[in-house]
Amino acid sequence: NKDDENNSYENDILKNELDQLLDDFNLEETNTPSKHGVSFELSNQLDDLKIIMHNKIFNNEVDKVQLKEVCLNIVNDSTILINLIEDEDFGRSIKQSIVKLLAFSNVIAKHDEIPSSKKELINNRFLEHLDSTCNFIDQILINI
Repeated sequence: NKDDENNSYENDILKNELDQLLDDFNLEETNTPSKHGVSFELSNQLDDLKIIMHNKIFNNEVDKVQLKEVCLNIVNDSTILINLIEDEDFGRSIKQSIVKLLAFSNVIAKHDEIPSSKKELINNRFLEHLDSTCNFIDQILINI
């Protein structure tokens, strides 16, 4: 019993020391999302969106369930990311960029088959929105 008490006492001391170290370093818990991790996730979702939109524009094929899932993930990831960014103007710019991208994507997805003459034009417009969003995310990844 004496050993158990000693062990428990030693564990408490260790725990206090660890807590103190964590306070000193001001480390966040590991389950806190990192800007880098979220940016990377968002980047992957945007790649998925690009593939979905390419199929819709050029082949008139769209998996609405997959599109909805990717859009929701983009919204969730970007919301987390915007909350992690200290610079409010930058956060607002990312939000506007993503809103435009998703709005445009949904318009394309709901549209009947896109006429051949307009496919390139629409794809280029989509890619402009996508590049704009990706550039913001690249800035975050570079500045970490």
